[in-house]
Amino acid sequence: MNPNIYIQIILNLTKFCQKTFGLNFPTELIQHITMISYQKIKIRCSWSTTAILTNGIIYEFGNMNRKYDAKNIKSINCYNDYVIGKSFENNFYVWGNIIDTNIFDVPPGEYYTLPYIDSSQKIIKIKNNGTTTISIDSTGKIKFLDTNILIEKPIKKLICTRQQIIVLATDNKLYSMSDVILSDVLTVKCGEYHVIAVTSKNELYGWGMNAYGNLGLGDTYYRQLPTKIIIPSKSNILSICCGLDHTMVLLSNSEIYVWGFNRYGSLGLGHTNTMCTPQKLNLYGIIKLYSGGNQTFAITKTNDIYAWGDNRFGQLGLLDRTSRLVPTKLTLEL
Repeated sequence: MNPNIYIQIILNLTKFCQKTFGLNFPTELIQHITMISYQKIKIRCSWSTTAILTNGIIYEFGNMNRKYDAKNIKSINCYNDYVIGKSFENNFYVWGNIIDTNIFDVPPGEYYTLPYIDSSQKIIKIKNNGTTTISIDSTGKIKFLDTNILIEKPIKKLICTRQQIIVLATDNKLYSMSDVILSDVLTVKCGEYHVIAVTSKNELYGWGMNAYGNLGLGDTYYRQLPTKIIIPSKSNILSICCGLDHTMVLLSNSEIYVWGFNRYGSLGLGHTNTMCTPQKLNLYGIIKLYSGGNQTFAITKTNDIYAWGDNRFGQLGLLDRTSRLVPTKLTLEL
């Protein structure tokens, strides 16, 4: 079981005892328990902003370089110029420039230097691919652009491109609205207009826009339906990651394959040529990949962070605005 689940159980028990029996636990003890869960680094990216959650602090890089005290935050998501954090109490906190009033009932264009708690609706999930936002509330109603959609299926994962919602149900079937488009799916990720999925047979599928070789199929033709992608390795797929128009795959043998849009070095290959087929990245010891926009991040077994790709807004956190064509070690300093 995930150790964070045990931590959450302990926190819930302390709150129950405090409320029911009037027992007060030392603040330092509770903070120590919660801090254990922050040793895991979490990174989220939009096209111009990157947010990193680690050790109870959120670092924001891009148009604004800031850090926030986030000891009560368990997960984050990143949008164009603002960051959303979800607390252990399942409240949402917002930092930055709130521009998506379809989700939050706040004035657009205002900067919030202190956390803003959304209490207007009981949102349980918020997803974003860096450009488009969706939310799902406790009734199962999904907000996508200006449309409310009700998915009457148990939802395991929810993603969106600019054009469609993709739902991975608990039966491991992938739905595009009400149609089943792929079965036996383990996980699914998307970019701005393309989708990548992994099945239980260790097969990789892609569909959607392919103008920059986003799908790794050796061409730039659009695919309406899931099409199998061939990786030059028989190792199991550990995880997949999508930027706006590029894709990355991490294998069990620690190999990383990348393809797609590469104008800003998003693929980390040392050049800016767009690649339409999977290319092996010379980077090892990685346990997690993150991307969004045209920047990419990788976390090693020793919690080192590497960044590369688009840095025109300073979103790589390297304290300059020079894009990187190869993985560059990041030190969190503000």
